[in-house]
Amino acid sequence: MKIPNFKFRIANFRRRDDPAGHSPLVIRHSPFERGIALVITLIMLAVTLVMAVAFLAIARRERNASTTATDTAVARLATDAGLAAAQAQIAANILTGNPYNYGLLVSTNYQNGYGFDPTAGSNPTNVNYDYLDAANGNGSVLGANLVQNIANLYLLPRAPVYVNNPNTGSNDFRYFLDLNRNGQFDGNGPQPQVDSAGLFIHTDGTADSANPVNVATNVMVGDPEWIGVLEHPDQPHSPNNPFVARYAFLAQPAGNALDLNYIHNQTKSSSMPNPFNAGNDGYFRNESVGSWELNLAAFFADLNTNEWNTVTAPYIYDQPKSANGGSAFYDAQSLLAWRYAYNYNSLAIPPASLYNGLVLVGIDGYTVGNLMTNTSLPVTLAPPNGIITPWAGSDNPNRFFALPSDVFDTSKTAVGVVGTNFTQRLQMAGNGVSTYDRYTYYRLLDELGTDSTADDSRMNLNYDNLDANGNVVPGWETNCVPWTPLGFFTNAANRMLTYYSSNWIAANYNAFTNTFGSSVSNAFGVANIPVYVNGQMVYSPAVNRILQLAANMYDATTNTSGIPANYGHDFPSVFRPTFWVTNQNGFKNVY
Repeated sequence: MKIPNFKFRIANFRRRDDPAGHSPLVIRHSPFERGIALVITLIMLAVTLVMAVAFLAIARRERNASTTATDTAVARLATDAGLAAAQAQIAANILTGNPYNYGLLVSTNYQNGYGFDPTAGSNPTNVNYDYLDAANGNGSVLGANLVQNIANLYLLPRAPVYVNNPNTGSNDFRYFLDLNRNGQFDGNGPQPQVDSAGLFIHTDGTADSANPVNVATNVMVGDPEWIGVLEHPDQPHSPNNPFVARYAFLAQPAGNALDLNYIHNQTKSSSMPNPFNAGNDGYFRNESVGSWELNLAAFFADLNTNEWNTVTAPYIYDQPKSANGGSAFYDAQSLLAWRYAYNYNSLAIPPASLYNGLVLVGIDGYTVGNLMTNTSLPVTLAPPNGIITPWAGSDNPNRFFALPSDVFDTSKTAVGVVGTNFTQRLQMAGNGVSTYDRYTYYRLLDELGTDSTADDSRMNLNYDNLDANGNVVPGWETNCVPWTPLGFFTNAANRMLTYYSSNWIAANYNAFTNTFGSSVSNAFGVANIPVYVNGQMVYSPAVNRILQLAANMYDATTNTSGIPANYGHDFPSVFRPTFWVTNQNGFKNVY
C-alpha cells in the first residue's frame, strides 16, 4: 500500500475586516504611541550620554590620581636620594678628615675644571656648559657640542632645566638654588677672590681687572646646586634615559655652631618699660653662667665688618657702664626681641629652688652683676629690686626653626626697627661685589643654627628630673635637686639596658633568645637582669659594661670634697647587686 505524497502550502489568510489583505506583521500605531516611543528613545540616549560622560570623568580623575601618585612617589624617592647623598658626604668627610672639624655642606654638580673639550667626544668626565680655554673663546658651549655635553651627563649631573624669566623675557638656566637671594650664582669649591672694586686679588696681595694665573683662591661654600636624577642612574643620560627629578640639599653643622634660640640677652634693661630699642641695648656678659651670655652682636661684627662694624656704626660694648651701641647690637636686639615676644616679662619665672641654687650662693644666674673682675665671686647678685623676676635662661616664647628663610622674614627681624634692619644688611652684603661680601649668608649658616632643643624627654645628668617610677617630669631639673648615687645609677643603667636589649631583640631575636634562653623573650632593665637560666650562666659582659658605664657617669659628675683630711679617700662608687630566683632561674636585681 502506497502512502500518498503530501504537499504543504502556507496559505495567505486575511482577516475578515481586512479586505486589502495587509500582512498581519505590519502594525499601525497611533501618533500617541509613536510619541511615547520617541520619548523612551531620548531617555535611553540621555542615560547613555550621562554614562559616557561619567565614564570619561572617572577615567580622567583616575588618570590624574595616577599621575599625582606617580609624581608624589618620584618626589619622595628624589628626597630620599638627596638625604642619602647628604649623609654619604657627611660620612665621607668624617672618615677622610678630622671628624670634629666639619662645616656647612651643600649639593654640588660635577663639572670638568678645564671646561668642555670638543675633541674628547663621549666621556662622562667631559662635562661643562662652558669652554674654559682661550682656543675656544671661554664662551658657552653651543650646537653639536652642547648636545654632546648633555649626552655625557652622568656623574652628579647638572640637568638642563631652563625657566622663562618674566622680568627679562629670557630663559634662565636654573642649576642652583639661590638661597641668599642675590640673583647670581655663588660657586662652590676653590673660588677666585675679588675685592670690593671687582678686581681679582693676586697671591702677592696686588689686584687687577684681568683674571691672572696666580689669582688667590679660597675654598667657599655657596649656593646648593641641583643634581639631576636619571631614570636609570647606572647609565648616562640619553633619549631612553631621561631625567625624572632633581634634588638639592644644605646640611648645617648643628654640633659645631652657635644656636640662635639660646644666645644673647637683655638683662641690663629688663626692668624698663620698653627695653627693645636701639638706644637701650641691655646685653651683658658676666660669669658666663649660661648660653644666653654668648654675644650675638660680636658674632655679627666678626661675620662681616663692612655691615656690622662700620665707621659710622661701630661695635661698642659698654656694659655695665651704659648701653651698648652699633649696628651689630641693634640687629642682635631685634632678633632677641622676636624670641622674647617683644616683652621681657614673657619669660618664665624660675622656681625658688633654682633661685636659691644660683643667686644665693654667689652665681650670677640672672646675669645682672655686680661685674666679676677677678676669680672671686661678687657678694651681691640679686635680680633687680631683689624680687624673683622673669629669667633670661627660660625657654623663650618664640623660636627660630628654619634659619635659611627666617633671616629674610622681616616680621621676625625688623619689627620696631628704625632705619636699616638685619635682613636688609644681610641682603646688601649678598649683593656686594667682593667675594667676602657675597658669601656672608653662607658663612652665617656655617656658624649659626637653630637645632638645639630642650631635652624634655631625657634624664638630666646634673639634677634629678625623674619621678618615683623613673619617668621624666619636664622642668624638674630646674629645681636643682642633686642626684643620689643610687638614684642616678639605677635610672641610668635601667634606661641603657632597656634600650640595649630592645635593639638586640629587634635586630636578631634568635640571637637574643639563644643567649638568654627562650624564657627571656622581652627587653629587660635593672630589675630583672638574667644571670642563670635553664642551668646555664647567661650574664653577658656587655651587660656588665653598661652597669659600669652608669657608675662611671655618676662619678664623673662629682668631685672631691676639697677637705685636705679627705684626700685619698674619695673612692669610686661601689654598688652591690642582690639576686633572686624565679622557677629555678637566677636574676640579678641591682641596688
